[in-house]
Amino acid sequence: MIDSNIAVAEKLYTAEEYFELEKHSEERHEFYYGKLLTIPGESIDANRIGKNCSDFFTSLLSEDKYDILRLSIKLRVIEGQLYRYPDVMVVPTASIKHTHEVKDAEFIIEVTSEESYARDHKTKLKEYTEHFPTLRYYLIIDQYEPLIGVYSRKKVGEKWEYETFSDLNDEIPLDFFEAKLPLRTIYKKVVFGEPKTD
Repeated sequence: MIDSNIAVAEKLYTAEEYFELEKHSEERHEFYYGKLLTIPGESIDANRIGKNCSDFFTSLLSEDKYDILRLSIKLRVIEGQLYRYPDVMVVPTASIKHTHEVKDAEFIIEVTSEESYARDHKTKLKEYTEHFPTLRYYLIIDQYEPLIGVYSRKKVGEKWEYETFSDLNDEIPLDFFEAKLPLRTIYKKVVFGEPKTD
């Protein structure tokens, strides 16, 4: 008889095992110090928001200088230990050295959900702002109401600034890219307050 009080150790993987599993897995997983974290499927609104942001940067930036990456490209936070799948990344093309991962993002977006809220606002905030000297902006976008948290810095090494935007008429200043990102662009086709059913 098995003692139900005996804890079963969670299997830990090496980064090499993780990479090989991801090649053949139908689900995506983030890699957190040996643990595989399954990424749940996203909602229609979250998908719309990610696409809207991706389309904005695709139109704004030269395709020769930047790649706009979504969903299926890993972000290497700590080599061999920590890999994430941000919803949207803006990455200098010249910095891309691998086929399935990047490490020099200048702009990161996470579309937060009830399940990912704490992780996006705390865990990933710490990871992204501490491990990427190239990062200029980290946006956390709420999919349930018009609410966006913007972490930004003008120069590498400077202190991060934080600002929130909650009016659909607002425009987020992106001085580094010499542009403004309208909330109406981010939330195009998203209708707030309507019940969502399966």
